[in-house]
Amino acid sequence: RYGSPGSSGDDDGDGTLDEDFHDGYDNDGDGALDEDYEAIGQQMFSCIYRDDTQQATDTWNEHVPWGLKVEQRSFGWANSGSNEFIGVDYRIRHEGTEVMRDAYVGLFVDPDAGPKAQLDPGYWEDDLVGYADTLVEYTDPQRPAGCQTYTARVQIAYVWDAKDNGTTAGGGDVSGYSGVMLLGHTTDNAGVTAPQFASVATVRWFSSTAPYPEGDPATDPERYDLMASHDIPYWNAGTPRDYRYVLCVGPFPEVNPGDVLGFQVAFVVGEGYDGMMRNAIEALRIYTGRYLDVRQDKDHLGWGFDGRETLETCPYPGCKRGIDHDCDTTTARVWIKEGEEVASDTDCDSCTGVQGYESLVQWLGSIAPPAAGWNNDPGLDPAVKSGLVSPAGDGKVTLQWDNGSEVVPDPLTGQFRFEGYRVWKASDWKRPIGETGPSSDKWMMLGDFCLHPRDSLGAGSPKYLLNTRQWGGDTTHVMCDTSMAPVDTSKYAVPIPGTSPAEFETVTVYRYPIGRYAFEDRKVVNGMLYFYCITPYSRWYDEATETWVEVQSQPASSEEVAIIPRADAQARLGKVYVVPNPYVGGAPWDLTPSDVDPTGTKIGFYGLPRAKSTLRIFTLAGDLVREIEHDGADGDGTAWWNLVTRNGQDAVSGVYLFSVESDVGTYVGKFVIIR
Repeated sequence: RYGSPGSSGDDDGDGTLDEDFHDGYDNDGDGALDEDYEAIGQQMFSCIYRDDTQQATDTWNEHVPWGLKVEQRSFGWANSGSNEFIGVDYRIRHEGTEVMRDAYVGLFVDPDAGPKAQLDPGYWEDDLVGYADTLVEYTDPQRPAGCQTYTARVQIAYVWDAKDNGTTAGGGDVSGYSGVMLLGHTTDNAGVTAPQFASVATVRWFSSTAPYPEGDPATDPERYDLMASHDIPYWNAGTPRDYRYVLCVGPFPEVNPGDVLGFQVAFVVGEGYDGMMRNAIEALRIYTGRYLDVRQDKDHLGWGFDGRETLETCPYPGCKRGIDHDCDTTTARVWIKEGEEVASDTDCDSCTGVQGYESLVQWLGSIAPPAAGWNNDPGLDPAVKSGLVSPAGDGKVTLQWDNGSEVVPDPLTGQFRFEGYRVWKASDWKRPIGETGPSSDKWMMLGDFCLHPRDSLGAGSPKYLLNTRQWGGDTTHVMCDTSMAPVDTSKYAVPIPGTSPAEFETVTVYRYPIGRYAFEDRKVVNGMLYFYCITPYSRWYDEATETWVEVQSQPASSEEVAIIPRADAQARLGKVYVVPNPYVGGAPWDLTPSDVDPTGTKIGFYGLPRAKSTLRIFTLAGDLVREIEHDGADGDGTAWWNLVTRNGQDAVSGVYLFSVESDVGTYVGKFVIIR
């Protein structure tokens, strides 16, 4: 995660952070997809929608498109205390040509409260709705001394189920509350381009089918009139009905083409009003995040010290600005000119920008440990990859990984909560249409290797992580190379559990290269397609609930990193085998055809030499069907053919000849294809 100790967040090394929206497309045109990925929650979704599509104008005739693109991300957390809300982050990009003035952003919500199974009478017809705007005080021991207790504002519109009374309320009762809380939006410290502080501008609810204003707004002018009304209810609804509500922020006096408006909310549930509010406070704490030393730059103009959390610049030609950089109006301003910059306490809060923590990292919740680096990563540096064992072996698959999952503290608490690794395998995947990799039901856990096994055997446990084991065909143990020298040694200041306010200790962590751990699976067949995944997990004891909490990533993989075991290369060229021979349509390893694999079929030529060789395939009449170059210098003794001729056609049924020519000899053979 961007902001974690030891992580720059610049995954692709281009000097820019988080520049590509994570939607599976190369939005910035640099040839990379979704670079600088940041794992914010255990569950993350993203989507993009626009106001200038044909569907939008066809559906709402009065709508005048502005050219707005909305990038929406949502985050969920699995651990206790954080698993009863979903955070949603909107970025509204103005890609049109007209200036927007006095703009508002609103969220329309149609909530229902009641037992889902009870449909008659409708459980949605006896709801009540309300709005709360209150200040809460809470303590975060991870913040600097003197700043650990602070006040936050909770603004939330919510719905609950009215008690059945036989007349105005029916359909069954539930005790849960559900609400949408404002977390933040784009602000301007000077209050010129946006509100100075994040605040709800309008809240209104509806229960009537009558025209607006008694009922829901139906046109753009009605929606704008509603959002700009600045109505805030003084009391909650008193009559059970089917309600909808709108929560709005603004105004934004001027939104120019190229500007981006941010808007963040949380969908919160809870047991009763108090339970919902407790979860709302936790959502606010995670969204607020904290200041971290992301730049690792202790001497940059005092940025991150003495409350100075903002780097002020003069970006345009001829610029000259006077800045009150320390919120002390009795002293002269600091003047900066074009190209200059100065660290400033823009928000006049002495608790933001201290101890060298200059960058605010938001959406900071407990997440699973980051994935380890391993020998099947297609993005590995070739220099690193050349020194590793190939995952695909002869009748075996060998996985190697480093200890990167162990050396990153939990981003919320700062504690090292890593517990162990789970190794997963998926097979019998036929590339179903619409799938890029195996679904969740395909994964089988091969081993669970942890620091504190539940069998209480400690270092004698077969699951003990640091217990060195030999292969011997055993697929239940992990091998740890304890003789390996670390490649990086770092020291982190982390909080000591159980101390309040938090005390800190310096912890030395050792980063080992890929190969620290290895796992071998011999229950494979050459030529078949297999997927593997290594998921690190954390575990800790939750004092509040008196339960153990475990957070783990789910196993997942894609076709591009599938592993196909293959025969080893031979020191000399002997007999070359074709598998299967004959090839019969519908072989066990055949897959559904795709754009990159138009046949979904293949045959393997086993026993190729440990050298460069040329494989040529001919018809019985001597016509050249296909020529394949193969380099077995790295030990790979198998060449694959997808049964597509050099002319791009499917090879037909019949008997074929082949030859293998290399510096260590020549071999000629034949095989059969039966369609």
